[in-house]
Amino acid sequence: MKKNVIIFTIIGLAVLLGSLLLASLAYVGSDTPGTDRRERPLSLAYRNKDVYGGYMAHQLLPGLFKGPLLTVTKSFSRTYENATHMKSVEPTAYVLLANRLYTSDADVEAMKMYVEAGHQLFIAASDVDSAFMDAFNFSIKDGGLRERGHGLTEEFVNSSLKPSKFYYPGSQANGSFDAVDTAVTNVLGLNANGDPNFVRITRGNGQLFLCLNPYVFTNYFLSRGTNRHALEHMMAYMREDISTLYWDEYYKHQTSRPTEDFSNWSVLMRYPAMRWAFMLALLLLLLFVLFESKRRQRIIPVKPPLANTSLEFVKTLGALYFSHHNNLNLAHKMSTQFLEYVRNKYNLNTSVLDEQFIHRLSRKSNHSIEEVSTIIRMIDHVRLTSSLSDQELTSFYKSVYHFYQKTN
Repeated sequence: MKKNVIIFTIIGLAVLLGSLLLASLAYVGSDTPGTDRRERPLSLAYRNKDVYGGYMAHQLLPGLFKGPLLTVTKSFSRTYENATHMKSVEPTAYVLLANRLYTSDADVEAMKMYVEAGHQLFIAASDVDSAFMDAFNFSIKDGGLRERGHGLTEEFVNSSLKPSKFYYPGSQANGSFDAVDTAVTNVLGLNANGDPNFVRITRGNGQLFLCLNPYVFTNYFLSRGTNRHALEHMMAYMREDISTLYWDEYYKHQTSRPTEDFSNWSVLMRYPAMRWAFMLALLLLLLFVLFESKRRQRIIPVKPPLANTSLEFVKTLGALYFSHHNNLNLAHKMSTQFLEYVRNKYNLNTSVLDEQFIHRLSRKSNHSIEEVSTIIRMIDHVRLTSSLSDQELTSFYKSVYHFYQKTN
């Protein structure tokens, strides 16, 4: 009996893994712009210190703006829905670096509202999907990828920017803008062929900056000579009074255009390979139940629950927050406790944490607007991020502790 179970299990797992591999290839290849272009080793992740990582760009940006730099790991539509400061009157900026940009319809609509409200969206990507191009009325021309050669990489139209031409011996994307709305578009930079690849598009009260050569943000490019000035030149076109700067880490990992029903069961039935994988998984589960249902097992003894004493409670908390290093969970509980404290002590509604709420809390608690704004921004950051460093947790704790201490 046991031998048959092992054989069926091996056969089922082999078929299942093969089907999943075919499904993944079919899924990655679907709805992909520029499928005739080969993949490039371009990461741009802010923790990646390799040649084509984005560590240096992430380190240089805070020195160019006064506001804090917050890392976003969710889609733009979800971030725009939850982040209070993205809807405030204070100008913010959102920096999105990716090899190829894939956006859902909800993302594109949120980006349009964000820019039109007076904020600035900076995107560097070698290719973007059609929905985004249609929304901002432009089209691009694929210029291919130059792998090696020490030549001109990026040139700025404004010759007063010194230096205005930048070189390096690495890869670069030679795409350019094929058609733009000249009434609202300004050409700011050119590629190695002299074609426009860096533009500013004005929508409402804000601007969209779009660069088609994301390689100028890699560690390799920025570490060569004076190339870091290329990043400074691009950011110089943005407003100086940015209150909050958002760094995107979500779209770097997208391999196809997301759909609205991605989280539903219907995504499993969209492709034949996925349907086969799902049905084989159910069949394997059924076989396992049939063969293992006759197995005899000793009764598991009932384990008495732990006594809820003070000492055991302290040990449990210590294991949760220190042994497991669960910074984000602790920060969520600190945020909840702080907002509950504000509601009870100052009788304020904490459902909307906007600028009006910051001024009311500052006036009632006798704290400065800067102190209250720092705490609210950190609460927004805790809600958006998927991880929290020890330094960020310590800074958040000190701000909240100072608020409590001064109040009491």
